[in-house]
Amino acid sequence: MNKAVIYIRVSTHEQAKLGLSLSGQLEACLAYAKQHDLAIPKGGIFREEGVSAKTTQRPKLMEMLRYCQQRKGTIQCVIVWKLDRFARNSHDHHAVRMTLTRSGVSLASVTEAIEDTITGRLMESMLAGFAQFDNEVRGERSIGGMARRVEEGAWPFVAPIGY
Repeated sequence: MNKAVIYIRVSTHEQAKLGLSLSGQLEACLAYAKQHDLAIPKGGIFREEGVSAKTTQRPKLMEMLRYCQQRKGTIQCVIVWKLDRFARNSHDHHAVRMTLTRSGVSLASVTEAIEDTITGRLMESMLAGFAQFDNEVRGERSIGGMARRVEEGAWPFVAPIGY
């Protein structure tokens, strides 16, 4: 039986505290592993709580990469619920993906059709690009909203003590 690890992530501590998404992601990843006859070894679940995917410098992501590198040849796959849980920047996605590939580890998404074919690699690149696009659009909207609040004479965040 092939072995896989699971990587799940939420962006904010509030999401993590409420249990939003993490338990659902884990449940779906475990079901995917079972459906594809993949065993999850002890210590093979990496749970990133309240950390943005804007950077690869995430503690559990780094731990997962080390885990796979140290077990080169024994871990065949990393399972994620969705590629935007893995990375929100296409360059980072491909860099981390290359690190996994060098360790003989593939990437599987529970919700997206990616595979090691011409079409599958194209789809993966497009999905990584869409994750980055979505992240950048959200950033622009946020900055625009804060600028409008300032123009209206309001604080775009909690006012400092004394105001």
